[in-house]
Amino acid sequence: MPRPHFPNEAPIETIGQLAAREPRWVRLYCDTPGCGHHTAVALVPLMLRWGPDAPRDWLLTKFRCAKCGRRNSSIRAPSRMGSHGPEPFPAAQ
Repeated sequence: MPRPHFPNEAPIETIGQLAAREPRWVRLYCDTPGCGHHTAVALVPLMLRWGPDAPRDWLLTKFRCAKCGRRNSSIRAPSRMGSHGPEPFPAAQ
C-alpha cells in the first residue's frame, strides 16, 4: 500500500502524524481501473473526530469514491510548487 512521500522520514502510521506537517491535507485517489477520481481531504477535522492516533489506513477504509462508489483508494501528498512550498488546499468552486 503506497504511503505519502516525505523523504528522509519515518513511515507515517497515524492521522496525527500526517496532520503534524504542512500542508495539513492530502489527496485521496480512487485506484479503481477507469475511474481516476480524486479529492482533497483536510486532516485536522478527521483528527478531531477520530483522534490523532487513528490509523492512517482509516482514510482508505472510511471513504467511498463519489464517482464509482468503491472503496479502493490511495493517499498522496500534495505536490510541491518549487520554491513556493506545497500546493494550497483547493478552494471551493
